[in-house]
Amino acid sequence: MSPPVNPRGQKRGQLRVQPHLGQPGGARGVPPGVLPSVEVTSRPWGVIATIAAAISDSGPGAGCDAEMAPWLLWLLVLTGTGGSGGVPSVPRAVPEPRAAPEPRVVPEPREFPEPRAVPEPQEVTEPREVPEPRVVPEPHAVPEPREVPEPHAVPEPREAPEPRVTVSDAELRELSEQLLAADSNRAGPGQLELNLEGSKSDTGDSRWGEDRGRGGLFSFVSPELLARPTFSRLLALLDNYEPLTGRDEEETAEERREQQRFLEAALDTPVLALLERFVLRLYPSAEAFRADLHSMWFGLYSRSGGKALDSSGFEHVFHGEVKKGSVSGCHNWVQLQALERAGRLQYLGYTWDGPWTSFPDVLSLQFRWDGHSKPRGSLLVGSSPEFDLAVFTLCFLARPDRQCHISLGGEAATIQTYTWDKQRLVASAYPLTP
Repeated sequence: MSPPVNPRGQKRGQLRVQPHLGQPGGARGVPPGVLPSVEVTSRPWGVIATIAAAISDSGPGAGCDAEMAPWLLWLLVLTGTGGSGGVPSVPRAVPEPRAAPEPRVVPEPREFPEPRAVPEPQEVTEPREVPEPRVVPEPHAVPEPREVPEPHAVPEPREAPEPRVTVSDAELRELSEQLLAADSNRAGPGQLELNLEGSKSDTGDSRWGEDRGRGGLFSFVSPELLARPTFSRLLALLDNYEPLTGRDEEETAEERREQQRFLEAALDTPVLALLERFVLRLYPSAEAFRADLHSMWFGLYSRSGGKALDSSGFEHVFHGEVKKGSVSGCHNWVQLQALERAGRLQYLGYTWDGPWTSFPDVLSLQFRWDGHSKPRGSLLVGSSPEFDLAVFTLCFLARPDRQCHISLGGEAATIQTYTWDKQRLVASAYPLTP
C-alpha cells in the first residue's frame, strides 16, 4: 500500500500535525497549521506515544481533522502495531563495565652474579710416540738381503762368517799366480832401486837399527811408474789421514770421492777384474762385491776404546798409524817412499829379504816415522796398488784371521789377515816373514 502523497513535500518518516484551522498559532511555539516533526521509531508503543504527544500539543479540546486520519492509519500499518497489543519489551540492562585488572607487578630484575673467570687451558703435552713393535721373524725364516751401504756410509758392524763356498789352498796358489801374471803395473827393470845396506844379518853389526848416514831405502823410483792411475790415486788418498789414534777421522766429500776414484781405477785393471770373477761364487752380484770391497777397507772403527772413529783397514795397511808412541800397520811400499821423499822416514835396515829376484819382493824392515819407531814390519815391494789390494782381499775373504798360503813366481808366500772385532772389516793384512 503506497503512502499518500504529502502535498507539502514532507520527507517520509516525518509527521506534521496541524492545529484546527481558524485557531491561532500552535502551542509551544509551533507555527499554526504545522505539527512538530516527530521521529518515527520502529517500536509500536513509541509511535503511539509520539502521536499522543503531538495531539496533546495541538491545544486543549482540539481533535484530529479528517486530514490526519489517513496518516494515522499509515503510521499504524508502517509500525506494525495493527492492534497487536504487544507489550513493549523491557530494555536490556547494560552490563556494568568490567573492572580493569590490577596491573601485574613487574618483579625487580634479579641481579646476576659476575661470571666466573674461565681458567687458562692447561698446555697439553704432546703424546709420546709409541715405537713400532719389532717384527719377530718366523723360526727358520730366511733373512732379507742386507742393503748395500752408500760408498761413504760407515757400515754397520757385521760378523765375518766363514766363506759360503770353500776355497782350497790349491785354488789360492793358482789364483795368486794368475794375479801376479796380470799385474802389468808392477815395477819393471830400472823403475825401482832399493838400498838394503845396513842389514844386521849381513854385517853382524850390533849397531843395527842406527842411522849410519848411508841414505834411504829407495835409491830411485820412476816418476812414470808413480804417474800410473792406481799409483797416483793412491798417493792422493794418503794425505787424508790423521796417523795418531784417538782422533776422529773426518772424511770430507772430496775425500770420499778420492776413495771411490781409487777403487774404480783398481777395478778397471786386469788384476781386480780377475779377482772379481773368482769371488762371484761368494757374492750374488758384482755390485754386491764392489760395495763390500769398499766397506771392508774404508769402514771406520775405533782403535781407542770407542773414544773416536779413528781407524779403517785402508788407513792401517796402506797408510799406517801411530799408537802409544809406536808405528802400527804401514805395510805399503808406496807410502814408505812418499814419507822418505818428504824427509819423515828414517830407514834403519832390514831383517829379511825374500828369494825373488824381480818385483814384487817381500821385505821385513825397521824404520822411524816422525821419530816413532816401527821395530819390525813386512811388506810387498815393487807390486802395484791393485795387486796388494787383490791379494789381501782374497785372503781376507777366504782365510779371515788365519794364514793364507799363496804362490808368487813359483815361490811360496803367506799372507796374514785379521778382522776387526770379529766384524767384516779389515783390521790388518801383511806378508809373513821368518
